[in-house]
Amino acid sequence: MADWYVDSAATGTNAGTSWTNACTSFSQLLALGVPPVAGDRMFVHNTSSETYTAVQTLAFPGTEASPNQIYSTDTTNTPPNDTDLVAGATINMNTTGNLSITGSIYTWGLNLKIGNGATAQSVTLGQNLRAQVWDNLTIDLSGQTGTGTINLGVSGGGVLMLLAPTIKTNTGNILQNIVTTSLVRIKGGGMSGNYTNQFITLFTNSIGVCSIEGFDFSPLGANGGNRTIVAQGNNSAMYIKDCKLPATITLDAAGTSPQSLGLNNRTLWSRTDSTGSVNMFRLNDYAGLETRETSITRVGGGADFNSSLFSKKIVSTANVKYYMPFETIPMSIVNTATGSAKTVTVFGTINAGAVPNNDDIWLEVEYPKDSGDPLGGYVYDTKGSQTAPSISPLSSGSALASDGSTWNGGGSGVGWSPFKMTVSITPQLAGPITVRVYVAKTSTTYYIDPQPTIT
Repeated sequence: MADWYVDSAATGTNAGTSWTNACTSFSQLLALGVPPVAGDRMFVHNTSSETYTAVQTLAFPGTEASPNQIYSTDTTNTPPNDTDLVAGATINMNTTGNLSITGSIYTWGLNLKIGNGATAQSVTLGQNLRAQVWDNLTIDLSGQTGTGTINLGVSGGGVLMLLAPTIKTNTGNILQNIVTTSLVRIKGGGMSGNYTNQFITLFTNSIGVCSIEGFDFSPLGANGGNRTIVAQGNNSAMYIKDCKLPATITLDAAGTSPQSLGLNNRTLWSRTDSTGSVNMFRLNDYAGLETRETSITRVGGGADFNSSLFSKKIVSTANVKYYMPFETIPMSIVNTATGSAKTVTVFGTINAGAVPNNDDIWLEVEYPKDSGDPLGGYVYDTKGSQTAPSISPLSSGSALASDGSTWNGGGSGVGWSPFKMTVSITPQLAGPITVRVYVAKTSTTYYIDPQPTIT
């Protein structure tokens, strides 16, 4: 493993072998007669600021087995150590050219400033299907005078981790967005800027799987405006957890095709809010929307960590079908008995004159069916004679059982029909049991108690 040095202000031989003889840019370093190889480390002075005026690809030689390491540091020590880490080394793109960074790398403290005074520029990380980790990264599109894009990965592959990133987009009336096209995980960090009355859609036209945790979206709502975090037609499976929101913002829009069967076109929010809520959840896809409801709740039913009753409000779209139902967020219940029959029950209510049929909404329970291994078995209470998880689409449904539970908010009053869904199982191993509710009736609203019972 060799160490290399980059400093845009260096005046030595530019051989890249010391701070005195550092290369003045990454492109110069990668073009040396004997360039860095996989596994080498590269130190860039935190005051370094290299500039490109045309399309630029920085192709690092790192592989997943032997990635390159790139650190923004001061010049106190050679080689630098952990106390020398100082963020700030900057790569500037000052034209309409785009920046692409390829190869397996770990970076710390870099600043990618894209489109200083230019328009329609993009930055692409992980373009060649490699794994990249960007630690303490800043991506700055704020200097662009037009649209711009942050591309995370490429279609069909690549793994990207962004640790505590700072993302800056133009705070005026300019459309700039993030496109996730591989496996992307963002932990910590947040947006930066004082956003004016612009329209902004942050994640748009994406594919792949994206997990965002502990990210601060709140600057997007600093001065009002119409903003959406996840756009309609976004083809990613988006999981957004423990994040901070502005007080007013559009979270997402439903998917435009039934790709939720492959877990795409689904956006799942968990404990993400602008207030101190500990139990915010939201699932949105092509087939339906599931959110937390605090008015229509079952007396004695499920409560959050603050002992406040809530229910799962489920609203199906016109796109839902029996053989392509809306699959809601799973629930679980712990079972300790084995080898004996148990009944799992989930309670619900509907603002209608009759209880729903078992092909409108139904319950599926997954449980350990074998005593010698953890293989899951399935039981449901939908129509037909097939063995779950296979369904019976050509048979006729029948009414679910009515229920005498009392619901707050009028959920059991005149015009309402409380119901229950039950299945019988015989667990062979102790532990959690997974409970799922499916909805297949179009454009219908249900309220489901989040606390399954097992007796």
